[in-house]
Amino acid sequence: MVYQNFDLKTMGHIQISFQKERWASEASALILSAIRSHLRGGSECKIALTGGVSAKKVYLEIANNFNINSLSNIKYYQTDERFVPFNHPDNNSKLILDSLFKNANSETRKKFYRINTNNLSYTDAARGYDDIYPDALDILILTIGDDGHIASIFPDSIMGHSNDKVMTTSSKSENNSHKRISITPFTIFNSKHIFVLAPTNLKKNILFRILESSIQGNYNLPGSLSIKGIWLLST
Repeated sequence: MVYQNFDLKTMGHIQISFQKERWASEASALILSAIRSHLRGGSECKIALTGGVSAKKVYLEIANNFNINSLSNIKYYQTDERFVPFNHPDNNSKLILDSLFKNANSETRKKFYRINTNNLSYTDAARGYDDIYPDALDILILTIGDDGHIASIFPDSIMGHSNDKVMTTSSKSENNSHKRISITPFTIFNSKHIFVLAPTNLKKNILFRILESSIQGNYNLPGSLSIKGIWLLST
């Protein structure tokens, strides 16, 4: 594997461009390499998974070409979720289970701590997820929307109930009116290593503008993401 010797400790703000037809497979290889690099240290690896079409392509590459059950000492979490029932087509946890975990056994699936949207109120679901969310993520996988949103933090986000790590949020401009549960800006900033999936020039350029402006309050993110371990995986 091309990236198996990469050391996470050396990561800064790095752009990696792949050929379009190989983007998903190369991105999945790099993410797997990062996971292995962390696990070699002997500590538990806490990973947050995003939803979306780009992420699904990467998750399917991993599921189809790698035995995810062989990865031990990992806990998986979500970056955000639309407050819709699990079987709703817009539910992110279902997308993740149907792609990344499609060949996973029951023990591996138990390591995925999803946001419960079926039996709790909106704010109770956010509070409950905040209670189990790790204080710091080892690996955070994000996508970026065409409007510049990250996780469920939109340029016009309406922040509702906010805990330290997880909050409720919604957007006036989004195509649908789903309420959302999202990790907070603090959680993003506090993550050790961030992979941003940006397989189009539009998404890549949006992220470049965000990084270059150090956010400047657009998303209420403290400080500058450019000093973190960000890998921008683009075409």
